[in-house]
Amino acid sequence: MKRRIQPIGLIVFVALLVIGCGQGNGVFTDKPSRVGLLATLDTFNLAFEKADVKRLDALVSDGYVHTNGSWAPIGKKEWLGYIQQRKNRLDKKELHLLSYQVLDTKVHCHNTMAIVTSKVEVTELDNGLRVHKAFRVTQAWSFKDGQWKRVAFQDTPIAIQ
Repeated sequence: MKRRIQPIGLIVFVALLVIGCGQGNGVFTDKPSRVGLLATLDTFNLAFEKADVKRLDALVSDGYVHTNGSWAPIGKKEWLGYIQQRKNRLDKKELHLLSYQVLDTKVHCHNTMAIVTSKVEVTELDNGLRVHKAFRVTQAWSFKDGQWKRVAFQDTPIAIQ
């Protein structure tokens, strides 16, 4: 016997799917919130700009996987080590961040998971040499224990326009 989906059942299913990462008040609760994720993304991006190792440590999962065009995939410990090296270079004035822009951000929610895509443009002075780079990035975020954490990252260098 063929089973027919009742219209009310379909409406309830779609409503639950939307609520899974729908608009919220940004306060972390037991439910994921799109607004909460956007606020977390802002916090993360600011912490990355400043190479705030402590804050970034709290914002990535223990099983974090980081992949970019320059290295083989690395875990949380190795990535935080890179951030610490970057902070040291910023503190010594060997590296100056002139511009860090996250553009074209799109959030694709899937209940307690979200995929975030963006374009990142960076301009730095690296030992006096001006460097401008651009990347397409994909991040995976998970909502657990009342907060969003980044679980994976991948970037691809792109041509500067």
